[in-house]
Amino acid sequence: MTRNTGLHFTVLAAVMALSLPVLAAEGKSPPAGSPKRQDMQQQMKDDALKYIDDKIRILQEAKTCVRAAKDMKDMSDCHAQERRKSKALKEQARANVLGQKAKRGEAPASAPVPAAK
Repeated sequence: MTRNTGLHFTVLAAVMALSLPVLAAEGKSPPAGSPKRQDMQQQMKDDALKYIDDKIRILQEAKTCVRAAKDMKDMSDCHAQERRKSKALKEQARANVLGQKAKRGEAPASAPVPAAK
């Protein structure tokens, strides 16, 4: 009897484990082809293109700065300015993604671990 109970428990646990991802995925995004999903995809594309344009702008400003640099200190300042702007852009993009997830009612993922320097 105990052996059957253990087997039943194992089968039940396996079925639950396999069904949880399916159940969790059901509420995450609208069905493919729905107007809401198309709007979400368009918003994601717009955000990605804006991020790319902003990154290009930052790099062009850095290029102009380096061309105008008269010595290594000026070049170092250009690099620091580019890094600061890039970091701010990345943080803003991350905040936008988290805001969009919150608007859709998705649970935010755990905070990313900062990279060691």
